[in-house]
Amino acid sequence: AHNVVVKFTYNYSAEGHRLLADHRMPEGVHALGAGMYVMVMERIADTDSERMMTEENHATLREAITLLHVHNLVFGDLRELNELLVKGSGLMLVDFDWCGQEGMAKYPGDMNDD
Repeated sequence: AHNVVVKFTYNYSAEGHRLLADHRMPEGVHALGAGMYVMVMERIADTDSERMMTEENHATLREAITLLHVHNLVFGDLRELNELLVKGSGLMLVDFDWCGQEGMAKYPGDMNDD
């Protein structure tokens, strides 16, 4: 038995996800009918709930964003909620719903008031 997280979404950047996965980031996405994707990811139980970002975590975040930008991609939902701190492994970006080509991918203004 595996402990997993399952997410259904209409928007998903396979290109951005693969790019960061090739550099040690998340895995496990499948296309569904009706224009939807299902993401099946291993649940990471050992996260840092106190959210203490180290300089190494900041460097990893800068590296991930730079890598996306070099490939003309943006991470459209960059916020603390999508920066997962894994004990012993560092930072991992999650939620590629609004990641996509620079100038085209946009986070909907009416999605989140935070």
